Amino acid sequence: AALIAENPEWLRPLAGVIPRSGHFLHFLAFEIGRGPDGRWWVLGDRTQAPSGAGFALENRVASSRVFAEIYGSSNVRRLAGFFRAFRDALNGLRGDSSVQSGGRVGILTPGPMTDTYYEHAYIARYLGLSLLEGGDLTVEDDALKVRTVSGPMPVDVLWRRLDAQWADPLELDEASRIGTPGLLAAIRAGTVTLVNALGVGVLESQAMLAFLPGIAQVLNGRPLKLPNIATWWCGQAAERDHVRAHADQMLIGPAMSTRLPFETGNAHGLAG
Repeated sequence: AALIAENPEWLRPLAGVIPRSGHFLHFLAFEIGRGPDGRWWVLGDRTQAPSGAGFALENRVASSRVFAEIYGSSNVRRLAGFFRAFRDALNGLRGDSSVQSGGRVGILTPGPMTDTYYEHAYIARYLGLSLLEGGDLTVEDDALKVRTVSGPMPVDVLWRRLDAQWADPLELDEASRIGTPGLLAAIRAGTVTLVNALGVGVLESQAMLAFLPGIAQVLNGRPLKLPNIATWWCGQAAERDHVRAHADQMLIGPAMSTRLPFETGNAHGLAG
């Protein structure tokens, strides 16, 4: 319990709140690496607001134009199908009443000052979605709306590219100037769906890797399809003793860190 409740990404105001869609995760990314024996391992999970899809798409578009003949004869699998399917999935998350009232699907961005803003803008244009900042939005009667020249218009689904703690200065980080006051009230009321749900950043913590193999076995009845690197959380006595006994062979870093192991540790293996 301490690993979850003490995690800065665990959001108490949303405890017990089930997303309208029934799912907390819709879009995932993984940091992977290849070991000396050639096998692939997961180094970290990206659940908060994964970046990179837009860069991959733009890179593919540019490369296919420059090397048109090579791409045409190499049977390279196109990315367009994935993005069309994801756009359709986003539209499918709208509520029935919102579809009738014209509820929008948008991408929530921190704004032009973030280093991934180009990607947000590129994907928004490519998918035909509204690119929205926190200041563009307002909450009225627990419903999220975007300010337009024609007045407030309903927003039903947000693909979130903003870290959770900045999303609502009323209930999360009061220092946030890029969030939308009242957003959590709209989520609790079930009038808006966020992709991914607020609070899923807790799964990015390095110490969570220690438990994923067991979780997968219990929930799915089989091991992880792609294993993660061996991890021990030192919040448990047996694991802590094991790490102490083999510390010279391990990389030791902050349990709650969401950075890659080699960015935070100080030795040769891994311990959370």
